[in-house]
Amino acid sequence: MLIKEIPCRDALFSKILSDGPNSIIEIGDNCRLNGVYVHCEKMIKIGHNCVIASGVNILDSNGHILESNDRTKGRDIPQSIQIGNNVWIGINAIILKGSRLGDNCVVSAGSVVRGTFPNDSLIVGNPGKVVKKLNIVSK
Repeated sequence: MLIKEIPCRDALFSKILSDGPNSIIEIGDNCRLNGVYVHCEKMIKIGHNCVIASGVNILDSNGHILESNDRTKGRDIPQSIQIGNNVWIGINAIILKGSRLGDNCVVSAGSVVRGTFPNDSLIVGNPGKVVKKLNIVSK
């Protein structure tokens, strides 16, 4: 298990859980996590300058296998999550295993996200879909 130093500006009321023997959680510089739940079995990477709102869940595993005659046994196969730089994830969104969010993405409140999303995407809904390419001007 490796939890790198978390240089967040704020991680208020957040829960960061490393649940695998070799799990890796990386959170970049100048991030704000407010009431976020991060559950990692494999790897979750969050870039720099990210803002993640209250009630957001970031999960790299379903926790249990789908087809089971005993729900208390068995684990599914985790898939890494990568969140780019300058990403804003709105209140109560869920980021599921295998997700890749490019730089400058915005995930709207309550969205359920799984998949790969290019830089500058506005992601909305359940399932999360790109509804707009944002015009982010680099400094």
